[in-house]
Amino acid sequence: MSRTTLAYLSQDAPGSIRRDGTLSIEPDADVDRTISGVEIQEVDTEVRDARGARGPAAPQVARNGFELRHAPTPAIDFLDHAAVVEQYLPRCEELVLDAVGGSHAIAFDYNIRAAERSERGRVLGDRRFVHGPARVVHADFTLDGSRQWIRDLVSGAAPTTVAADERAPVDPASLDALLDGSTPWRFVTIWRNRSDEPVRDNALAMCDGSSVRAPDLAACEIRYAHRVGEAYFARPAAAHEWWWYPELHRDEVLLIKQWDASGVFARSDGAVSDPDGDGPSTFCLHASFDPFGEDIGHQRESIDVRCLVIG
Repeated sequence: MSRTTLAYLSQDAPGSIRRDGTLSIEPDADVDRTISGVEIQEVDTEVRDARGARGPAAPQVARNGFELRHAPTPAIDFLDHAAVVEQYLPRCEELVLDAVGGSHAIAFDYNIRAAERSERGRVLGDRRFVHGPARVVHADFTLDGSRQWIRDLVSGAAPTTVAADERAPVDPASLDALLDGSTPWRFVTIWRNRSDEPVRDNALAMCDGSSVRAPDLAACEIRYAHRVGEAYFARPAAAHEWWWYPELHRDEVLLIKQWDASGVFARSDGAVSDPDGDGPSTFCLHASFDPFGEDIGHQRESIDVRCLVIG
């Protein structure tokens, strides 16, 4: 168990499960991002050691929104796009299907991250560059944003680091069934340390999905040059239950549920928060943090892969 600070939205920030233009980010290939419309508040937070939770108490991606798995690292250069697409993404698809079930998975996007400032912003190719760790408490998808991602993946218009002809297509005939909920689907991220050193700084904290309530959320516009995306930020709440896995190694992966159309929050269109208990959570808030409170000499290097799981 650790006490640390997490970067939340200010307690005074307006909450909204749908974006209204008051909160926005303008990302680019530079080192930093500009967040407008609200202040960030460092909140003293207890983060529990998930390695100590075993048996039925161990976090599960379906129930809690995150889970640790053993998965040996392939011997590839993660900065080589072709190697990632051809050798790593298929492994991610197999892993996520084994973990969450479904008929098929499509790895459609990935991010390379580095805490070292000199590496951040480094261009790797078309639409690919090295990001810094995401420090603010957030969820990558929203009620409206998740559905737009489905439409864009079906049409081939999704702005991803993996081109449409580099991944399996989503059958256009399945669109209505996906959007109306008759075909289950979820977005899951596979997060891996790509360094030989275990992660000690900029570690990843994850919030149990069943501990988050709709009023905690604030939809944020992500204003790119040619489109507007969405993410959820969060205001601090005493009920939030945070976990982390100390010293993640290369042969371990974190599965983080970014959106589950079967979750109570998703199925109710945001009217009902995800319940405590065994029901599926909709998403997992997460953020990077420094568990030791200072730079300990090795900067985190990671890769996270987004998968759409259908069925």
